[in-house]
Amino acid sequence: MKRKLSLVEEGTRDTETSSEHSQSSHGENTTRPPSISPPTIIAPAFQHTPIISTAGSPPRSHTATPTQQHQLPFSVPSPLSHPPFHPNPHHSVAPQFVAAMSTTPPSPAPTTGPSTAIPRPPTQLPPFRRILVINPNNSLEMTNTMRTMVRPPPGTMVQYYTTADGPPSIDGARTSIQSTAAALGPLIHSNALAGHEGFLVACFSAHPLVECLRELTPKPVMGIFQASIFFALSLGGRFGIVTTNQRWDYILTKSVHELIGPNPAFGRVICTGYSAAEVHGETNRNQVQRAMADAAKKLVREDHCDVIILGCAGMTGLEQTVRDAVGKNVTIIDAVVAGVHMLSGLIHSGSQTSGAGAYG
Repeated sequence: MKRKLSLVEEGTRDTETSSEHSQSSHGENTTRPPSISPPTIIAPAFQHTPIISTAGSPPRSHTATPTQQHQLPFSVPSPLSHPPFHPNPHHSVAPQFVAAMSTTPPSPAPTTGPSTAIPRPPTQLPPFRRILVINPNNSLEMTNTMRTMVRPPPGTMVQYYTTADGPPSIDGARTSIQSTAAALGPLIHSNALAGHEGFLVACFSAHPLVECLRELTPKPVMGIFQASIFFALSLGGRFGIVTTNQRWDYILTKSVHELIGPNPAFGRVICTGYSAAEVHGETNRNQVQRAMADAAKKLVREDHCDVIILGCAGMTGLEQTVRDAVGKNVTIIDAVVAGVHMLSGLIHSGSQTSGAGAYG
């Protein structure tokens, strides 16, 4: 399938936004703060706004050359009056980055004389890299927890999108396909693909949305499952995965073997018996944390794992619970944090998804 990307840049962005340097998931807080709902924002009037521009250098041009133009097999409408993305700037963001509730830094103030700055070369990326974290389920509470607990690396703006028509919890192949179909339409019909430098699918599985997006854009696309596995291989000798309901034991074991083969560095998957919604919810919090702690202890004592992966986006912020159970010498990987930082590194390096072979 040929890569197709429509460069539609009309209108302002109305995206769930987080460029905050909020509390990191590596902090000492042992409990996750309560989820918050995004405030109601009145979208500003549509006007043409550059994706990003910096003082002394012209805004990025989004007029594609003849060799870069790709048309979708259907017409892409003008920006929706109510796009699927909702701005929620953090209070710690500098004022210049939240002007007019835009999801992008504002244009520099006009100057009275000619600029003396050297223009940025066409191959040089802008100073801010925008990552879109996609939550394929419909839980705004889970998205808000990720926004609160994940601290973006320097020079990276992280924005969040919750799939409105997705399932409440992704618990297997059927809900994975359902969530992919629910997310693709809004992502294609909005300016999301053109307005971000990378995309992170926040579902701990070999989620089909990752492959779909790689066919649509050359920009880096990654899932939190893949990112956390690569982190684990780099940070220890043997890793194990703590995840949700029992169905994921077979699914994730199969996915790990497909990704890295029958590697002795992989211990096993241990399930807590709770769904992603239950892991993130408040009703069974004590039982969930106890089950996570017991699973991590088994991986360390019985499987000799020195790296534990939190195998669910709903477990973001619960790192300290597992650390208290296994000790400070065992490395704990929050899959969402690993995904944001790994994707940021790919973007900063100027890497792109290959246009040959599987995604050509």
